[in-house]
Amino acid sequence: YDQYACKAFQLHAKGYILKPATREMIEEALDSMEVDWRSTTEEIEKESKQTKVRVHTFGNFDIAVNNEIITFERSKSKELLAYLIDRKGSGVTTAEIASVLWEDSEAGKKITNYAQQAIHSMLHTLKEAGAAHIIVKKWNYLAVDPEKIECDYYQFLKGDVRAVNEYLGEYMSQYSWAEMTTAALEEKSRNLNK
Repeated sequence: YDQYACKAFQLHAKGYILKPATREMIEEALDSMEVDWRSTTEEIEKESKQTKVRVHTFGNFDIAVNNEIITFERSKSKELLAYLIDRKGSGVTTAEIASVLWEDSEAGKKITNYAQQAIHSMLHTLKEAGAAHIIVKKWNYLAVDPEKIECDYYQFLKGDVRAVNEYLGEYMSQYSWAEMTTAALEEKSRNLNK
């Protein structure tokens, strides 16, 4: 019904068909969505081919896009990206993000809102930098795509000699949750240097 059209577009509907619907109307709406999907997919593929994303985790965490260090509006947004990098493509939920980034705070609606703001801010910053393609986002699921990132940590895990030599015992030093990964890297480093 036409009185619901505005509400549908507020929910980011990709099309709207008034009753009584015809086969032609449905096919036209579907064709339109396919064109939108195709052009969005092509834009993302073009962006990812042109954009070089380099992540530095040894010492302090930083990310550069085409050799320009990204500056985040919120420190928690940067920390969120660091945590996603640490997870190596494993997805996390908003609840997990809230518990990790606000580990000393009691869980609740306020902390969940902070986590959602951090997610939004991180996504906005990456989009502005042309690096949105490194994020995999679904409903209550967030991850990085490790294949779209050049990362010293990932190279180290693959046994890359240069990355192994760059590791000097520090990994994302500014984040307490990174201590477990640091311990694992220390052990692997000792085994590689035997």
